[in-house]
Amino acid sequence: RDRAGNVSEVAMDRAVVDTEPPVDCKISINNNAEYATDAEGNVQLQLFSRGANYMMVSNDPTFENAVWEPYQRNKNWKLAGDDGIKTVLVKYKDFAGNQSEPQVDDILFDRQPPYDGEIVMDKGHPTTNHPDKVVLAKVRAKDAVLMQVSNSEDFKGARWQAYSPLNFSWVLAGDDGLKQTFVRFQDKAG
Repeated sequence: RDRAGNVSEVAMDRAVVDTEPPVDCKISINNNAEYATDAEGNVQLQLFSRGANYMMVSNDPTFENAVWEPYQRNKNWKLAGDDGIKTVLVKYKDFAGNQSEPQVDDILFDRQPPYDGEIVMDKGHPTTNHPDKVVLAKVRAKDAVLMQVSNSEDFKGARWQAYSPLNFSWVLAGDDGLKQTFVRFQDKAG
């Protein structure tokens, strides 16, 4: 009211009191896959939080250089550094500024295929005289869990099978003459 006693109309405003941070916060990398194999380190993040309006994602637990961005359920992300176990973290925030605790997921970043692969026929003998062209083959590779063996370089019709460094019989294709046998390996990460 003023000095003359005039009283104004009632003025009003409302404020929402919100002291609760977002809840049910989660993160998963590549739908909880065990491995990430993209050569550039690209992965897909699945993110969830009830009550979040913003999120901050980082490869660094200190969130250094990370910025708040609008909340979204999926996000393309790039893993940092060399192969190995990688951690991605996310924090969620609501309009009132309440922040969740950091949520964490790990994935094994593996871009390297099996290595030191080789195949040896008949213990390294340069010829065979078996009438059915059967030879004794032995393969080996480091970090292999599957293998394909074929008489053709395109592996047409070859099936993936469990890797085994044990000797096995192999039938060479075609008529007499120089023959080639091909082998390739796959690791747990694919």
